[in-house]
Amino acid sequence: MDPKREISGVDIRSLVREFEAYKGSIFDKSYCYGKELVRFRMRKPGVGRNELLVGIGNTKSIHFAAIDNVPKAPDKAIDFAMKLRSKLRGKRLKGIEQYGFDRVLKIIFEGKENEILVVAELFGDGNLSIVGGDNKVYECLRTVRLHSRTVASGRDFEFPPPRVDPFTLDYGSFVDLMDTSESDLVRSLATQINFGGTYAEELCLLSSVEKQCLISSVTQSDYERIYEEITKLGDKIRNGKIQPRIYYEEEIEVDVTPFSLALYEHLDCDTFDTFNSAIDNYFSNGKLEISDENEEVGEEVLDRYERIIASQKSALKQFSQEARSIREGVELLYSNYGVVEEVMEEVRQGLERGEQFEQIGKRMEASERSKIVELVGMNQIEKMVEVRIEGIKIVLDPWKNIEQNASLNYNLAKKVEGKYARAKDAISVKNEELNKAKTDKNKSDLEGGTGAEIKIQNNWLSRTSIPIKKSKYWFDRFRWFRSSDGFLIISGKNADQNEELVKKYISKGDRIFHTQTPGAPITILKAFEPGESPKEIEIPEKNLLEAAKFALSCSSVWKEGRRTDDVYMITKDQISKTPESGEYLTKGSFVVRGKRTYFRNMEIGFAIGVTCAPETRVIGGPPSAVIPISVLSVEIEPGQFSREDVAKKIYRHFCESFRDGTFVRKITGPDEISQLIPAGNSTMIE
Repeated sequence: MDPKREISGVDIRSLVREFEAYKGSIFDKSYCYGKELVRFRMRKPGVGRNELLVGIGNTKSIHFAAIDNVPKAPDKAIDFAMKLRSKLRGKRLKGIEQYGFDRVLKIIFEGKENEILVVAELFGDGNLSIVGGDNKVYECLRTVRLHSRTVASGRDFEFPPPRVDPFTLDYGSFVDLMDTSESDLVRSLATQINFGGTYAEELCLLSSVEKQCLISSVTQSDYERIYEEITKLGDKIRNGKIQPRIYYEEEIEVDVTPFSLALYEHLDCDTFDTFNSAIDNYFSNGKLEISDENEEVGEEVLDRYERIIASQKSALKQFSQEARSIREGVELLYSNYGVVEEVMEEVRQGLERGEQFEQIGKRMEASERSKIVELVGMNQIEKMVEVRIEGIKIVLDPWKNIEQNASLNYNLAKKVEGKYARAKDAISVKNEELNKAKTDKNKSDLEGGTGAEIKIQNNWLSRTSIPIKKSKYWFDRFRWFRSSDGFLIISGKNADQNEELVKKYISKGDRIFHTQTPGAPITILKAFEPGESPKEIEIPEKNLLEAAKFALSCSSVWKEGRRTDDVYMITKDQISKTPESGEYLTKGSFVVRGKRTYFRNMEIGFAIGVTCAPETRVIGGPPSAVIPISVLSVEIEPGQFSREDVAKKIYRHFCESFRDGTFVRKITGPDEISQLIPAGNSTMIE
């Protein structure tokens, strides 16, 4: 199971309720960490400092962070950070709102004269825009030019096309939307109803409907049960009845949710008082990506490492004591078997009569049994009772016997011991990082340099010499890139290559992409590397979307200057070079049989980038796959310049950006870059 990297519409709907507590905070300063993370430093009168972190890179999140989880300020403020400071200085946070049910947030600041809106887009490539009261964009982190909308400085701000809010749908509208789907149940809930994969699976599980059944086979009663679960989910969020938790798989954090999920009942978890704190703990634990250029080896960095290690050691001690206390509590259960059993029986009977916990507690205070087993608390939601025996607190389920409660507490002790092990590993990692930081600082001091100078030396663009490392691959003669999760995606450049790909390079488990429009290459997402044994795997949706975008961008749609079209996906057993009787297939063509999975209104998108590690090469593909792994990159779109002219412009830009003047010439040239660019006229997005 891959760790969660982006928060969902459900998560945001749960979070914004908690952001109410931060209203009235006064903006102080902003910081940008590349294009991955933006930090808003604020202070609330009578409360103190608070820090809002907005992740808009590979990790997409929004939360108020604990001070220890706040990254160190970068050495230099980029233009966007300065623009934020200029527009927001002295303004108060009026509120943070979700736009519809989208992964879009409106962060509203108010002053004496005007309001400023900061729009955070936590989907796709991510973006942050500063919008004035006249709806004009003052500045945006990324310029967006799509068929559906444009986001650029000086333009009227346009929100993304609104998506379905599942919690405002009446039953009839819900059924109508579901019936328009051509996919299975779980995908339909994820896309048509806008729940995303995790919550779509949860709804299928809770309603006891097979998630992979086709929409055509879903019955009326199935729909009613699903809709009932959607209503319950919406009520939980509206009423603030959340139970935030972080889930672990093999001691690795894999998800953070505002409430418990039946889908994850087999996983260990930690619970939190607020969803914001759960989000903060999850994304601050090595998942928020910050550009290396912001790292500095100095006393402050060393101090921060030491504070974190000290905090982790304190947690380690706490986990050890907690686990020991739980195990001692189990022993006390058995040594006071009869009294505990009587107390639980009385609690159970009281609850069955509809009594409140306080009533039960007061009645039992007079009992002699309370001197041995003291009733101290109850979780009204989970109906768990807390007792104290010989000064040790024990959590009990009144509907379970002593042996079952002992087992429950032993499992609880094991979970705490798991936390202890994870904390111990984390300390070990942080100690290694601290030792490395000390080594770097000592090296810097000996050389008479600063941490900032070391940082510059480690920056690829600033290096005077970059070693060349470029391997040859069997797929180099095709168009290709690696998706966000490392899947190889290859595409034919012409009819001959399409023919070759179909006949030789499609394997079981691969996904094949093509457009409805003639003049598109065959595009293959390779599910397995050569030598790997094919097995049933789930390919994350982001990778499928990247392959679909690549297929579309390399098609005639680009040459025609269009920006959207439908792309479909099929498997190996659906594609054939054998035509129907009486028909003829041209070279590079093929026959598709069976049902296709469609990606409707897919938008083109293409980037060219330079990588320096692990290999030095120029790559081309969807921006979401190319930009994060590139030292330097540019985005292109259909335009008025020939491939050759655009390639020359990109080449000059790359050459001028590296301090090592020979590096780019060694690894590429205008002709090679031209081969990466989709056929047809293009322009660089400035």
